[in-house]
Amino acid sequence: MSKFRLVGGEVYDPANRVDGKIQDVWIEGGHVIAAPAAERAAEFSMIDVSGRIVMPGGVDMHSHVVGPKVNMARRMQPELFVADYLDDPREIRGNRIVPTIAASAFNYIGMGYTTVMDAAISPLAARQVHHELEHFPCMDAGFFVLVGNNHFLLEAAAKKDVDGAARFLSWLLRRCGAFAPKLVNPGGVENWKAGRHGTTRDLSTPVAGFQTNPRQFIETIAIAANQIGLPHPIHLHCN
Repeated sequence: MSKFRLVGGEVYDPANRVDGKIQDVWIEGGHVIAAPAAERAAEFSMIDVSGRIVMPGGVDMHSHVVGPKVNMARRMQPELFVADYLDDPREIRGNRIVPTIAASAFNYIGMGYTTVMDAAISPLAARQVHHELEHFPCMDAGFFVLVGNNHFLLEAAAKKDVDGAARFLSWLLRRCGAFAPKLVNPGGVENWKAGRHGTTRDLSTPVAGFQTNPRQFIETIAIAANQIGLPHPIHLHCN
């Protein structure tokens, strides 16, 4: 259905200051539109949603639903696995600890969400993650690609080469099909690799092997991400 009308629902739309008003919602081509002229109304299918709430879909900008970390958790407890698709669609279930891909999607749908972003995927896992997201039904989904300890970007930060960082980010996001860069413990992994006492606890700690620190690195990535016009410049888990 490319054209339909939700009839009789209790509508909540904060952006347009609609707070629990009983009204119809007209949708065409995937977009909410103003009520069409009377002569076009017959083109729209009607769906009675009386007694139900109509609201914008929820957007979860930080989740962990696909990729190596959840797959590892599933492998650790295979005895809890239940197949995604059984004879009755109502019986879609999954691992009680870590739901399967389809079960995760239907759990989100049940809570009113329409979009979910996985917040931490390494570039090497991007191809597999896209395969998994193809099996994430009924929702928009994407991911942030991990760059918080990328050597090229650490070197760019040390050289204050924002343009180089911007070009690399643009290339990496395209190649991985990612929505935004993700920084976790920026520079801290290099310090951890350098020795047992390599924990990075503040933004001024030098990054082992690079003439930079987490503060300069974060600033470089943030400026570069804004320079290439990302809608969600960076997602940051600090040190």
